[in-house]
Amino acid sequence: MRGESQDDYKPEQSKTLSSRAKGYKKKSLDIVRLERGRVTSQEILEKYRKPGIIEAMERPIESVVFRNKLSRVRGRIGFDDLALYNIGKCITAMSLPAKHSKYIFVGIKEGFQGESTFRFSSEASEVYLFDQSLNLRHVLSFKFGYCRKMETIQEKNVIRCVALFSDGFIRRFDFEEEIKNMTLIETEEMVNFEICWDYNLIFATDGKVLVWIQQNSVVSVFSGVKGMITSITIKRGALQEGRDEGCSLNCTPLDKSSLEFYALCISGKIFRFDYRFQEKKRISFPSGYTFIKYLSQVATLIIVDTLNNITKVLYDEGDSQRTSTMFNYSLSCCRSSDKRILIGGFDGTIRNAKVNKRKARVKTLFQVVRKGDEVILGHSEEEFKRLDSKGRPFNDNSERVVDLCMGGSDLFAAYECGIVVALGLA
Repeated sequence: MRGESQDDYKPEQSKTLSSRAKGYKKKSLDIVRLERGRVTSQEILEKYRKPGIIEAMERPIESVVFRNKLSRVRGRIGFDDLALYNIGKCITAMSLPAKHSKYIFVGIKEGFQGESTFRFSSEASEVYLFDQSLNLRHVLSFKFGYCRKMETIQEKNVIRCVALFSDGFIRRFDFEEEIKNMTLIETEEMVNFEICWDYNLIFATDGKVLVWIQQNSVVSVFSGVKGMITSITIKRGALQEGRDEGCSLNCTPLDKSSLEFYALCISGKIFRFDYRFQEKKRISFPSGYTFIKYLSQVATLIIVDTLNNITKVLYDEGDSQRTSTMFNYSLSCCRSSDKRILIGGFDGTIRNAKVNKRKARVKTLFQVVRKGDEVILGHSEEEFKRLDSKGRPFNDNSERVVDLCMGGSDLFAAYECGIVVALGLA
């Protein structure tokens, strides 16, 4: 395919993204936030920023509009077919241990200003625990900075947690109505991780090197990446991602597993590794790809091109690879559920997609549009038409979907602006 080839393993300089990147979003569309060498003075920033737009987007939500009714809300509010909880703080992560788990974990931080991925801090922070009716049940307090990413799993009455905090360290802990067995993994300045629960195997990166961690110890390191690593994923069988409460660990030995590990660089290069943590292939794409994710329930590897605002499927089989366009927009997050893909966007839209090798059938489920300190909720075809983004800039009044998860009967969505939504899909 033009512009896509198997690499000959010769080192090359990473490409610089154009400043005219299509679809660039002011806060979150650049998945990895880069530090600039020169800092613009506050006086110049204040001169050119638009009063009432940027400032309003950096304040907590005060009210919601649903079915033409305005409601001021802090905390929980219920409607006929959805519930909403307004935390009033920036949401950074969300995780549901299993479909019928008692708690949903939501990580938050103070302030809504964007921060560099490579700026580390260790201020006090909290993780909120909601039940599946969006009632707040627990608030967990930490002193390691805010939670950048969290993965959880239910094992009988214990919830196993792995979390990356903004101090750059990954920590494991258990939750049984209180935090137990907190363990620090000795890898510093990490910016992302993935976990395979079947083997207790963590795949992590600091943006420069790749690290494999098993039983809290580093078992392998790869430093042959040229350019910044923007995203990583683990390719695995359907059992792991679809596990629910009571599932046992995979008994297949690691050396007989089909695990593969992918790392995406800002230059467009993708590295693939096998279960022995040995590099197997490099694939080169044009720069602009920022996110890679494997969805095991639909056996699909997707890559997001934020430069051209599209999402593709990557078919990587043997020595050949090809791509096909799946969606004509970028994704901020995605999850597979019951042979479908749940999609969250940078524009506040949640979609449900049924995918086969030829095409994807997509249905819009929900949308959030922001106006200052209020949000408008769309949950029907008529409302979606009124909230159509045609005629307004891509980043105008947008709110990023941080993550999605499917519960017992509801779809849960966490938004960066501080709201968690439960959508009844019955």
